[in-house]
Amino acid sequence: MENTVTEEEATTFNPDLGPCCGAANFRVHLEGTTCNAWNKSAMNVFVNHFLMVHPEYPSQEDPIRDMVRMKSRATLDSMIRRYRKAKIPRTDAESKELRLQKNRQERKRKASSVKLIPSPSR
Repeated sequence: MENTVTEEEATTFNPDLGPCCGAANFRVHLEGTTCNAWNKSAMNVFVNHFLMVHPEYPSQEDPIRDMVRMKSRATLDSMIRRYRKAKIPRTDAESKELRLQKNRQERKRKASSVKLIPSPSR
């Protein structure tokens, strides 16, 4: 699997100037996330093209558009994960540091989601 979008293309992309690609030259940014501007634009291109090719789905209905967008985002997320796993393997030290960093983030996330119960006043 090859990333066909360069970092420069992804960082200089301006969604106000139009879509990042078209259906005929569809490309996603595998080094990015599903939420970066390039990939959001690519998902919109995919959704519009999918609904055009499949007239059995009413394209003007938001729930249909949302469903196609959600499914395409899940697929893109899987592609990004597979791409990252296939990249050059990390050293043991890099893997350990990444694992420690993820664990720290998870502990912070869990701690911030726990509601603090006030202690009873005496």
